[in-house]
Amino acid sequence: MELIKQFSLQHNNSFNIKTVSPILYQLNSLRDLSEIPDLDAECFYILGEGTNSLFVDTIAPVIIKPAFKGISISENDTNYIVNVASGENWHDLVTSCVQKGINGLENLALIPGSVGAAPVQNIGAYGVEFSDFCIQVNWYDFSSKTIKCLNSRDCLFGYRESIFKNEFFNKGIITEVSLSLPKIWQPKLSYLWLTGFRIEPKCF
Repeated sequence: MELIKQFSLQHNNSFNIKTVSPILYQLNSLRDLSEIPDLDAECFYILGEGTNSLFVDTIAPVIIKPAFKGISISENDTNYIVNVASGENWHDLVTSCVQKGINGLENLALIPGSVGAAPVQNIGAYGVEFSDFCIQVNWYDFSSKTIKCLNSRDCLFGYRESIFKNEFFNKGIITEVSLSLPKIWQPKLSYLWLTGFRIEPKCF
């Protein structure tokens, strides 16, 4: 684990706010989880890529920054199973899957942030949500100091909602997500219809 004192967060938040964290704990491997000190929940902030994180004070809280990396892909007869560490970039994941011929996440392209933030907000766009593909989230529980495997139902996903925004807020860290993407793929093109627009085909 890297411990950095007086860490500038200006380039680690999308609003580019000038603020300093007295201590940043960067977690580079799962072994680092055991080195996180016991902290008052009100005195620290778990930071991914800083998208939509607004620091309003000159002195920010202590920062815990998961930087876990790694993507592994397996498959069965019907689906690809993609396991992704929480520190990976979300859009890079979508791009990588498309390049490998693994489809399904296209509607969620260009959403900024880390993979670990995706289940917190249950990100969504154009009629598709993260929860449509999530089969498991691995979550490190600060109190028990163990990693718990939560299935999609356990995560209590809703519209821009999850257990990680509510009951589990600041009580642990997402370390990995597992996605199931179908081999027989149909693009999700219904969004315009749902919003009341209709595109008429043209013949030339």
